[in-house]
Amino acid sequence: MTPLDQATHTDNAIEADRFERYRRIADHDFPLEFLIAGELAQFQTYAIPSIARLLHRTGQYEQEGLKRLDDTRATMTAIFSNPEGSAERQAMITHLNWIHSHYAISNEDSLYTLLRMFLNPVEWVQRWGWRELSHQELDMLVAEMVSVGKAMGIRFEDETFEGLNRWQMAYREEYEHFHPDNQAVALGTIEGLKGYFPRWLQPVVPVLVSALLEDRDLLRHLGLSPAPRMQQAGLRSLLTLWRWGCKVYRPWKHRPFSEGWLANRYPSYQDNRLILCQLGPRKLIRRRNARSGCPFH
Repeated sequence: MTPLDQATHTDNAIEADRFERYRRIADHDFPLEFLIAGELAQFQTYAIPSIARLLHRTGQYEQEGLKRLDDTRATMTAIFSNPEGSAERQAMITHLNWIHSHYAISNEDSLYTLLRMFLNPVEWVQRWGWRELSHQELDMLVAEMVSVGKAMGIRFEDETFEGLNRWQMAYREEYEHFHPDNQAVALGTIEGLKGYFPRWLQPVVPVLVSALLEDRDLLRHLGLSPAPRMQQAGLRSLLTLWRWGCKVYRPWKHRPFSEGWLANRYPSYQDNRLILCQLGPRKLIRRRNARSGCPFH
């Protein structure tokens, strides 16, 4: 084996080990935390008017909020459930890049969105998880995120957890403020989220979202009302019970969350079955499929 081959073999082994450790965290240790916090992270990005303005212009969340939520979750699942270099991850990243190429998105907005989608689950685990993530795990998670970000064409000035966290906090401080587009997209997303709940529970979804987001500045910038204190206290109690309960019994300790019904439920698709060839804005997908066929076949 040549030195180059040895170096390649070592790099591949490091990437494989990193992915397995990531999958253990996201698919076994904290899958529900990653799912909930990933959904909440989208609301955090809406508080940046330049992000909300584009989303409002496309009308995806306001007109087809449930499908947009399904598509985002399916995209993130496909990317992070498959290792770097796999055909499945590369196909989804290529598809995502193709969709994004139709819109003018700054590197800063792309980076902030990626960071919130990735760091919010980390923050959620550190607060509500049955254990905290170690420094080594945080570094590993960031390395996985940076790998995906670079494949999406996102440029990083810093690739450390501390540096990226400082950057996103400064970005939020500078650019987060209320705009009617923020509110329109947030309300559209809440309507979409109702599709995940039975009809009799749907009226509580707006209060649940506000209670989970919790941050009053964020809620103000989204044009949402804070949840009543009693509901906030009740939710915190439930989250505390979940945290302590998982110290005793973890539902996905041995069986992957990604193989269960909750992870594979897509109510905006017929029979809850995701169809990759329909993943994305309908207008773009219809045009592309008619012209060149589905890239997943």
